[in-house]
Amino acid sequence: MSGHSKWHQIKHKKSVTDSKRGEQFTRLAKQISAATRSNPNPDQNPSLREAIAKAKQANMPQDNIDNLLQKTSSTTLQSATYEAFGPGGAALLIIVDTNNTKRTVAEIRHLLNQHEATLSEPHSVLWKFKQTALGQFAPQFIQPSNPAYQQPLTNLIKNLQDHPDVRSVFTDVTI
Repeated sequence: MSGHSKWHQIKHKKSVTDSKRGEQFTRLAKQISAATRSNPNPDQNPSLREAIAKAKQANMPQDNIDNLLQKTSSTTLQSATYEAFGPGGAALLIIVDTNNTKRTVAEIRHLLNQHEATLSEPHSVLWKFKQTALGQFAPQFIQPSNPAYQQPLTNLIKNLQDHPDVRSVFTDVTI
């Protein structure tokens, strides 16, 4: 009986389970990498400790976890500021800490395009904000919120803040 060997059936089942396991390990690795950015020491970082516990619970090899911790703690993060115009012309200032600016700008641009916003030229939005003593930014001229654009702008800001590289997002529109 051609094509009915036991190995043939095992191979298909194994490939499905291996791909699911690989996706899970990738997701856990992203969580560990994101948690490592604030503090690479698991004893002082509860979110990192929780991410490592989840990885161990999913039977992720300890070598993979150690390699992730070593890789993320040895890389230096670069701070970058991106300026954008959101729905309804709202000015957005996006502050990121990343180890790969090209990847981050592509991901930010993709998020902006999904919400009908555009990445703008340097200093085209920055002039609308003044930097406070704590390193935060406050709008110099607060724009009233247009009800038609309020929900899309709120969704965009939430999605940007959920990105692991984004430190903070500022806008000149009252939400």
